[in-house]
Amino acid sequence: MRARRVALRLAVHAAIVVVPALALGGLTAVGRPRALACVAYMLLFGETENAAGSGADACGAGAPGTRLALVSALALLATAWAAVGLPSAIGSAASASWGPTATWLGMALVVAGIVLRAAAMRGLGSSFTSEIVAAVPGRAVITRGVYGWLHHPSEVGLFFIASGIACVAGSAAALAVVMTVLAPSIVIRVVREDRALGR
Repeated sequence: MRARRVALRLAVHAAIVVVPALALGGLTAVGRPRALACVAYMLLFGETENAAGSGADACGAGAPGTRLALVSALALLATAWAAVGLPSAIGSAASASWGPTATWLGMALVVAGIVLRAAAMRGLGSSFTSEIVAAVPGRAVITRGVYGWLHHPSEVGLFFIASGIACVAGSAAALAVVMTVLAPSIVIRVVREDRALGR
């Protein structure tokens, strides 16, 4: 039964990435080895997020940071869609010019990002949420584990994952989404969260 749930979840995640990418670049785009690697990384990311778990949203929809979390999630999806679908639409020479160094760098960034996100989620346990949460009287801000050396590992991990996917795919369009949509939303979230925590 568990295997069926995992298979269904993987199929849904794959469809969320692949179907829009097919509309952007067609079957040729999605069939490229770099595109398949990006789909695999997105599936790994989704399963890692699921395995790490997250706390119940403390405040629900409309809470501080919810819109920014949604922007970040959609930007990550748009990055994957561009990475998988647009290199073919733009031309294979554009993506091929990135070379193996960009591919290896991208793979390292994706893996580091997934590890950081998982460590952040595990470090906060049931307190992990997508919203910006103010300091709670009587509850200390977590400074152990990954939070001992990095204040916002979840956001840094998300940036690494998206940047890495763009590099693996050799997609300037995907990198543009990361830099113009995802990165600004992360910076705004970090600034607001630091302010809410009194840092």
